[in-house]
Amino acid sequence: TVHRHLLTQRVETSMDRRTAQVTVRLSAEGALRLEDQDFLDTGDGWVRERGAALAEEIAARSTHPLHPDALELLSQWQERATEQRIAFSARWQPPLAPEPAARLTYAPALVLRPRNLNALLRVYGQISDTMVAEAHAPLGLAQMVMNLDPAERAAWDGRGLRQAPLFGDDPLFPGKTNEQQRSVLRRLEKETGVVVQGPPGTGKTHTIANLVSALLAQGQRVLVTSARDQPLTVLRDKLPPAVRDLCVLLLSSTRQNGTSELDRTVTALTEQVAGADTETLRAEIDRLGKLHLDIRGRINALTDQVLSLREEEYRHRAVAPGYDGTLAQIVQQVQDQSAASGWIGALPEGAAATPPITPEQAQELLLLLRDGAGEPRSGGSLPLLGQLPSVDDVAAMFTASRVTDDGLTPRTVELRNQLATLDPAVTDELTLQLDAAATALHHLGVPADATRWDTGSWVTRALTHRLSRGDLGLWERVTATATDIAEARQALDASGLRPIRLPGGLDPDQAGRMVATGQALRDHLAAKEGRTVRER
Repeated sequence: TVHRHLLTQRVETSMDRRTAQVTVRLSAEGALRLEDQDFLDTGDGWVRERGAALAEEIAARSTHPLHPDALELLSQWQERATEQRIAFSARWQPPLAPEPAARLTYAPALVLRPRNLNALLRVYGQISDTMVAEAHAPLGLAQMVMNLDPAERAAWDGRGLRQAPLFGDDPLFPGKTNEQQRSVLRRLEKETGVVVQGPPGTGKTHTIANLVSALLAQGQRVLVTSARDQPLTVLRDKLPPAVRDLCVLLLSSTRQNGTSELDRTVTALTEQVAGADTETLRAEIDRLGKLHLDIRGRINALTDQVLSLREEEYRHRAVAPGYDGTLAQIVQQVQDQSAASGWIGALPEGAAATPPITPEQAQELLLLLRDGAGEPRSGGSLPLLGQLPSVDDVAAMFTASRVTDDGLTPRTVELRNQLATLDPAVTDELTLQLDAAATALHHLGVPADATRWDTGSWVTRALTHRLSRGDLGLWERVTATATDIAEARQALDASGLRPIRLPGGLDPDQAGRMVATGQALRDHLAAKEGRTVRER
């Protein structure tokens, strides 16, 4: 025989050390709970959907387990949550023998047993079902298992993060804030969560109180959770009295016997809403708004005064040789040097507020003057002002002298920049080599621009093959025969052969007459018995 309770509720104990009295009371952390799903299944006739609905109703009623209403809850369970016929009795008596069927009895008992994890597993199951039903997991839960950057967080669920500022331009912080606390509040403008760590007394609770107050002032709702009651109580005490009355404090130590903190705060909110006058509140808001602006103006004025006082005490670096220290000291130094520097005089009317040259240029001018640049030159004269080029002409000449990349390919620009880094001796040698190459190309009848070379000419093919350093062995043999070629050319020149260039575009008659004239010239030279013709 198995005995199992359907309705359960946690209890807690306390002991008086003076009298050793042990007190058992219902725990405020949990309400009356239905545990049929922990030991029944559909094979036992239990209907899961009906049991879940009844469990929600029982949790919402907050029924005391020893109240007579508990009998009504058992009766409803018998009718709604199971399809089998189960006998029900209002009083429990130990069975004399094993019974063939299940029996439902009202039998209150105090049971000491290890705490199970069924409730926690049910909560996790509900979270899992909710996540499966949604297109995206909640961003807060995703950040616990994934490292998301700001862009991924903004596009996580397709809606993006909030676009409006969290606090606005002028957040209402009731307490003082330092730079570290303000940095935490600024990070909340961009991040979905901020972790603040530090030893006691560093202002963590103070920062949270400012945050809660500012959010409530903008009409937002704030949920604050803690594993213990003490941090919640400390935070509530740090809130201003007007904000404190708007907070609902749920503590684990809240008892069901008597007015709980929840009942008290809800009652206070109800009374405040019922007794509020809209016109009076609007007038009060306007008054406080004006007072807030006045205080902000005073703060800005006092801040400017403090900065002005600090400016008077601040020691400036040397603005010029011999002029440093506070503003008063610099003014005193100028007055002390007035006798020696009084020749400078005051600026003419219409002069610019800033000098026409920079401090660096002024220093350079001073060095040039000390080196004698201002002395008159002997044996020369300065040109008239009208003969000097204008400022625009000089600027145009400098612009024209600058090297530009217009019309140049990236490869040409890269080659130019590399040549600019070479030593002048190297570039001079390269110039001589380029001139020699241009002369050699002229002798071959090839233009200096490689893009104009005739691709069908054997000369172009030979040059391309040689410049690409292809078949080096063949070109070495050609170079080795250069001497023989020169000797053969000299022998041809000594034989008296001369090149003859005929005009182009000859017709057959003109060509025939030229052949006859040439034969006559040959016969005449032969009649001279080998005497040569004088060249002109």
